[in-house]
Amino acid sequence: MAVPVTRLSAARAPRAPERLPKLIDQKGLREELGVGHATVEAIFRRLPVVTLPGHRKVFVRREDVRRLLEEHTYRDGERVRPV
Repeated sequence: MAVPVTRLSAARAPRAPERLPKLIDQKGLREELGVGHATVEAIFRRLPVVTLPGHRKVFVRREDVRRLLEEHTYRDGERVRPV
């Protein structure tokens, strides 16, 4: 006899999104970073984009955005604009 799935048992099941990359679109990135459209477009040009069949939006992985920002964050004594 099959056991019905309840809210409690469904909540305990492993969730697939935890294994998938976290994606963000241009609007979401603009809102989270508090930057303008041109900045978001520059970020998207530098990163691999994710497109889904039948969906017009493009996404980037949040981890890729984090890595790009870290790579281009300069601290005391570092050159601000490397050549």
